[in-house]
Amino acid sequence: MAASLPLELLAEVAGYLKNAGASLVACTAVCRHWQAAFEPFIYSTLNIYSEDGFNEGGICLGQFQELSSGAGVARRAWIRQLQYYIVVPFDLPDWNARKEEGYSTNNAIRQANDTAFQTAIVNLFNTLESWDKTRRLSVSLVLQGRELGQEPSTEEDDEAGLYTWDYTDGRTRSVPVYRARFHDNGASILRDVPCIDKISLPPQIWAGAAMQIARHCPELTELHLDLDDYIRPDHLEYMKERRQGEWIVRPTPEHEAMIAAIDDWEAEICDSERGCMQRPIFEQEQFHRLFISLGYAARHMPRLTAINFDLNHSTNLNFRFSNTTGSFSAEWELRLCDSYKPDDRVAAAWEFHLDDLLVKHDGLQLIATLPHWPLVEGRSM
Repeated sequence: MAASLPLELLAEVAGYLKNAGASLVACTAVCRHWQAAFEPFIYSTLNIYSEDGFNEGGICLGQFQELSSGAGVARRAWIRQLQYYIVVPFDLPDWNARKEEGYSTNNAIRQANDTAFQTAIVNLFNTLESWDKTRRLSVSLVLQGRELGQEPSTEEDDEAGLYTWDYTDGRTRSVPVYRARFHDNGASILRDVPCIDKISLPPQIWAGAAMQIARHCPELTELHLDLDDYIRPDHLEYMKERRQGEWIVRPTPEHEAMIAAIDDWEAEICDSERGCMQRPIFEQEQFHRLFISLGYAARHMPRLTAINFDLNHSTNLNFRFSNTTGSFSAEWELRLCDSYKPDDRVAAAWEFHLDDLLVKHDGLQLIATLPHWPLVEGRSM
């Protein structure tokens, strides 16, 4: 009798069991009818490991390739999300060690991790390169160490990330954080993978490598780049390497003068009640360029349904684009009145007139209604 249940009812059962956390694998062994109903739920979200034998709860990349190729190519239509665990030899936690004499970041431990990282990414992209671009995949990358590692010429210290009066020489003594990256020109061998629709990259991957990965996803509609990691305030080299660019927000002139007058930066950083100054003034030109770029980039994305930009800052700036309700609009939400206003170049990029910009809530909300979607390439207002 169970074999005669309609697929619609079996799909409801499968969805309920999956939400409850139950394994669906045994259900596929009942009969071919059940297999056809349950397999789409099993394969919709997969945990894939770059190497075999690491975790019993997932499959390795080689097994995934076998399951989704040849006779199993039809399964590609079911797969929606991949959680890809990049297995590297060593787990190197942030701020967990101090340098000893002779330390260098160019050591065998980091090199081994980078080699494993590069191999794992290349193999994943080689596997997905043949997938049709209509198979829209959401991919999340996770860096996973096989064992806790310690770099040569280091001493374990779980307080290496602190900046206090007892440890002010961390600029030279704390081991810099490890971030996985490609070897020289390693990213150049990556193949373009048009089936990747969304990709999420963790802070354990160097920002430069993350952007190299994203560059090889030509049909990408969403990129989540996590840079919210703690960095010692005296490790300026890493901060500059991670985020190069002009300041986009500035203190008030009064606070600028206070900063210029600081002569003891150690005291400023060590004192928890000092060193925290608001930056409420936006560099208008930097934000103009951002929204100009977004507007013209959007013209190449006719399927784009939304853009959400949130400035993670004490002086908030939120930008929203939406075409999901049949009307097309670009909207800015501000925390401070007049902290930002689009100029004529931004208006041209998004094809609206500045005179038509709707101002609400005493200048804290700016709404531009767009004439149509998609915007026309090569046309400006």
